[in-house]
Amino acid sequence: MWNVGVFLLLLLCSCHLATWQLMKCMRRSEAMIWVWSLFLGLFYIMIVIVVFLDTCVFEYCEGL
Repeated sequence: MWNVGVFLLLLLCSCHLATWQLMKCMRRSEAMIWVWSLFLGLFYIMIVIVVFLDTCVFEYCEGL
């Protein structure tokens, strides 16, 4: 199950970098790129934490 978490983390990081490059191509200001990057990064981290906690809770409950 850890492999799934690592895969999701890598996928989210690559999506984050792709978003960064897209916004640079759209010639947004540097400050705007940082704001969007921070927002998306926090959103992706929240998704990873929720998936991780859901997996841990499911495995714990399955073991009972």
